[in-house]
Amino acid sequence: MAAKIENLVVGAGISGATMARLLAESGESVAVIDMRDHVGGNCYDYKDDGITTHRYGTHIFRTDSKEVWDFLSRFTKWYPYQHKVLALLDGQFVPV
Repeated sequence: MAAKIENLVVGAGISGATMARLLAESGESVAVIDMRDHVGGNCYDYKDDGITTHRYGTHIFRTDSKEVWDFLSRFTKWYPYQHKVLALLDGQFVPV
């Protein structure tokens, strides 16, 4: 007899993967289904000849929540990034 699945999560993007993980950590049995062959939704990336490639475009994550930061830090390595948009105005770069 197959094991009883208590929860079905549809979609393995950020929300679905987080919900499935939290349910599993609380002792619930979880099945996750997704139409794609990978987890992470649009934030999925992979290595191509040692270069991290973002299949669906770049992604920038930010939060002010220490709880969210600590949770995600269990599963990822962070890279420092500072977003600056500059315009060239009269021969000088200025923030936009």
